[in-house]
Order: sequence, then C-alpha cells, then structure tokens
Amino acid sequence: EEMPEIRDVLDQHLDPNKDPSLAIRAVYGQWFPWLVLLDKRWATENVRTIFPSDAKLQDMRNAAWEAYIIFCPPYDNAFDVLREEYGRTIEHIGTLSENKRDFAKSEEDLAEHLMTFYWRGKASLDEENGLLEQFYKRVSDKVRAHAFDFIGRTLEAEKGAIPAKIADRLKTLWSRRLAVARSSPEA
Repeated sequence: EEMPEIRDVLDQHLDPNKDPSLAIRAVYGQWFPWLVLLDKRWATENVRTIFPSDAKLQDMRNAAWEAYIIFCPPYDNAFDVLREEYGRTIEHIGTLSENKRDFAKSEEDLAEHLMTFYWRGKASLDEENGLLEQFYKRVSDKVRAHAFDFIGRTLEAEKGAIPAKIADRLKTLWSRRLAVARSSPEA
C-alpha cells in the first residue's frame, strides 16, 4: 500500500504482451514466497497470471513453477496461496512430452514439498482425491522412493527428538504406502 509503484512494475512485467521473457517468469516463481510475504493480497490475485493455465502460455507457467519448486523451500504461507497450483502440477505429471521439459528435478522437489507439508499437517492422506493421493497415483516409483529418502535424510539431520505428532504422521504414511505396495500386482 505504501509503494504502489512497485505493484505497477510487477504488473507491467506480468503482461506477456509487454514482457514475454521466460527469465522474468522464473524470477516471479523463485521469489513468489517473498511476494506473498510482502503483499499476500496481490500475490493471491496474481497466482493465475504468474502461473497461467492457458496452453499458449505453458512455457511461462513452467518457467515460473519450476523456479518456485526447485529454488524455494516449502513455506506454509506460500502453500496456502498455491494449493491449487500444486494440484495442477500433479494433474500434469507425465502428460507433457520429454522434449517440452525435464520433470526429474522438479518432480523430486515437488515430492519434498509435499512430504514437508504432510508432516506439518498442511496436507492430508485422508483427503479424498487430495494432493498426496493424486501425487502417489501419478509419479514414478523413482519419485516415490525419493520422497521417502527425503524423509529419512531429514529425520537423520534432526538434532532433537521428533515431535510425537510428526512421528505418528510419518508412521501412518509409511504404513499406508507399504499396504499399497503389498496390494499392488507388481509387488
């Protein structure tokens, strides 16, 4: 509110007719949590402009999303604003050709974000068609393994005791994923 000229500059660079640069989109993605911190209303109102759903602007969305998911740690306040974008990303796993983009790193980072939000209680296993359910349906075994590797490395790095609430959540995740693996015809 105190510096409307900043909004004007941000809005100007978000107009794909004025600034079609993918690098600029990546900057918006990489700094999105700070945009939420500085002006949550503006960030919320511009989610669909920063991460457009129009197929013609897919490269812009990919540039912003990949910069966000790869370079930003999982912040709860950004997740609150981007929950639908996480869902859109999950919906498109495996649907774009390999020559369009390289999913490997961004899918692994997506897994790390989702596991973090799960143990913090921001994402749930019990949500019907929820983010985690859809994620596990769509990702490769390699990405599923990465999710558990990430949990293991994170727990190993913890200096103190893991809070019981988090430990219980992670045990539930392990039990459910193990049950799915055991019931799978490939297992």
